[in-house]
Amino acid sequence: MDLRYCGGIPDDAYSGGRGERFITPSRNIACLMKEASVTCEAIETAMIPDFQDPEGDGQCNGFRLDNAASVLCHSEPILWDGWDHDPGEWPEMPYGDTVFGYEHVCEVEQSGVSCWNFETGHGFFLSRARYAHW
Repeated sequence: MDLRYCGGIPDDAYSGGRGERFITPSRNIACLMKEASVTCEAIETAMIPDFQDPEGDGQCNGFRLDNAASVLCHSEPILWDGWDHDPGEWPEMPYGDTVFGYEHVCEVEQSGVSCWNFETGHGFFLSRARYAHW
């Protein structure tokens, strides 16, 4: 893990102001940054099944970060569950861009999205093939 993802706001990050909504250039991951949290979800991932669902038919496809990161799981098929409108219409954040809002920072790279809380040092990485949280 890159130690910058546990630290402060990178010098090249731009301010998301009072909130930021974006989708990655691959159109697979959407993120919503709010005052108290950041949530990112992917349409396609290789993440674990949702064993919390008694039917065992769910899929985990994202993270929510406030002070610490937690995995998000939904029933299949995975859609943009819980969003107030279609993230497919949100602005695309180019690879290499970094945005911050309140105490959270998100960076979009071709390998995936990394978001972290620069006050707690907790964060997550999400891509189609890999995921991690710290």
